[in-house]
Amino acid sequence: MKIKKRYLKLFVFLGVVFAVAILICCILFNLTYNVYVSSYGMSSISEGCLSDVAVVDGKIYYSYYGNVFNSGVYEISDNNTKRILPAEVDFFPNVIVTVPPLMTYHNKLIIDIPGNEHLLTYTENGTLKTFSDFNMELDTYSETMDGTGHFNSEINLFDDKLYLLSLEFDNTQSDDINRLYAYDDHSNQFNLLHDFKSEIVTYCIEKNDIYYVTKNDNEYHLYRVNKNNEPVFIKTLYYKNINSIYVFDKYVYVLSDKTNDVNSRNNFYIESINSDYRKLIFSGYQLYVQYDDGIFAFTDASEKSNGIYLYSLKTAVTEKISDYQASQVSICDNIIYFVSDHALYCYNCESKNTNMIFN
Repeated sequence: MKIKKRYLKLFVFLGVVFAVAILICCILFNLTYNVYVSSYGMSSISEGCLSDVAVVDGKIYYSYYGNVFNSGVYEISDNNTKRILPAEVDFFPNVIVTVPPLMTYHNKLIIDIPGNEHLLTYTENGTLKTFSDFNMELDTYSETMDGTGHFNSEINLFDDKLYLLSLEFDNTQSDDINRLYAYDDHSNQFNLLHDFKSEIVTYCIEKNDIYYVTKNDNEYHLYRVNKNNEPVFIKTLYYKNINSIYVFDKYVYVLSDKTNDVNSRNNFYIESINSDYRKLIFSGYQLYVQYDDGIFAFTDASEKSNGIYLYSLKTAVTEKISDYQASQVSICDNIIYFVSDHALYCYNCESKNTNMIFN
C-alpha cells in the first residue's frame, strides 16, 4: 500500500513538472515581439534612421530579438561579443519582448528606449547616459504622446545632421501639426527649426533646404522652405500613396506603395522637379537606404527577385550586388550591415564579400 502511494506521489509530481514544462514552452514559443521603431522605420530615403544595427568606432551594435532570455542590444567587436542592454519583457496579458532601435551619430551610439523621455547614448565605460531631452513644449503647443511615453516623432539624419519631426497638438487650431527640430551639439537639445503649421506626409533635407509633401483631396504637393522660412510650392505629385522622398540635383525620388498599405512600400520613382518626366526605378522592394551618391534597394523573403541592388544617382545605372534578402540596414565606410532571418551579416562594397557576424 505504501509503495502504491509512493508511485502515486511520483506520478503526481511528474505530472506537475510536465505541465509546468509545457506552460514554459508555450510562453517561450508564443511570444509577441515588439520592435519599437520610428514611423519612418527603414522605409525613409535618408542617410540614417533608427534601425536594429549601428556601427560606432569599429564596434557593431545589434538589437537582437530571439527569446525572453537572450534578446537585447549586443556589442560585437573583433575580440568579444556581449549584451550591453537586456530587452524589456512584459508577461501580461501577453509575453512581449521589446528591443530598442539604434542609430549612429557623430561616432556615438543612440538608443531610443520605449517609455523614456529622452534619447540615450552608450559611453566607453559601459554606462548609459542621456543624449538629449525632448525639450519641445513651447508657447501654445503641447506634446502628443503615442502611449509609450514618447513623442509621436521621427528621427533622421540628413547631411550629417540630426533632425526630429514631431507630431504635436496645436491648442489654437485644435488640430495636430508637424514641427521640425534640429539637434544642437552644444546645448544637447533639439531646437525648433520649422513649424509646418499642419500635418505633413513626409520631408527631406538637401543642402540645408527643407522639402516636404502635403496631401489635399487625394493630391500630393511638393514644397520647399525658402530663406524667409516660408513655403514655396514646387509641383503636384501624382501618386496613389507617398511614403518618403529624397531630393538630389533637379530630381525628386519618391517612395510609393502599390496597395494603400503602409507596410507595402514597393515602388521607387525618379521625377524631374522642373518637368513632367517620371520613371519607375524599382518595383517590388521593401527597403531603401540612401548612401553617398546611391540608393540601395533591399528585398525580403516575400519577394521573388531577392537581393540587394544599388542605383547610382549620378549615372542612373542599377546593379545587383548581393543575393541576400535583407531587413534593418546600416551602412558605414562602404560596408553594408544587414539582418537576414535574425542573423547579422556584413557586405563589403569593395571586396564584394559577405560574412555572417552574429547568429
